[in-house]
Amino acid sequence: MMKHSYTPEILQNDVRFVLMEKVAYSEMKPFVKRVLQKKSKLIVAYAYAQVIAIAFLLGLVSFFLFGFFKNGEFLPELKWLGLSVLFSLTILVVIHELLHALAFLALGKRDIGFGGQVRKFMFYAESNRQVLDRDQMLVVAFTPFVVIGIASILISVLAFPDPFCMFGVGVFALHFFFCSGDMAIAAHFIREPGLYTYDDRSKQATFYYKKVE
Repeated sequence: MMKHSYTPEILQNDVRFVLMEKVAYSEMKPFVKRVLQKKSKLIVAYAYAQVIAIAFLLGLVSFFLFGFFKNGEFLPELKWLGLSVLFSLTILVVIHELLHALAFLALGKRDIGFGGQVRKFMFYAESNRQVLDRDQMLVVAFTPFVVIGIASILISVLAFPDPFCMFGVGVFALHFFFCSGDMAIAAHFIREPGLYTYDDRSKQATFYYKKVE
């Protein structure tokens, strides 16, 4: 992956770069929704996969609940599915953002911070005033999706047929559903060649610039 030497000052002052959008951290969720509404192959594929993942998870929960109501036996599979939900809504959020941070570090980016809006269930990792190009942004966006996806699949496969395998299944399906923000950012960069971005902690905003030759 080729490195660039662009800084926020270069993007702001070089005539080759045009400011496309400034997105306040507080407006990240509307931005994500707007990007997701712009159909692309990635977004469409992700939407279908989301439906399949959640339908599969709900089907498993319904199956084990039916067994509970029919036989009065609380199966351990249902317990592990419940724990996967609790884990995904708490600890997994931290792991997800730490993986974003590790991706920043691997790309040589520094001054990393974290934030979020609990009420909107929206969290982020930032690399303050570090410019990222398309390839770098795709690495940052996809790292948690790939790492957690592989880890949860391995848990499910290696634990099977132990009921603990349901924990991996639940984590995989829920995390898949929670990655819509990352998919939106990835789709945005894929759709717009020549896009560069950086976060500005002092201004609490993300800036998107496009390089025009």
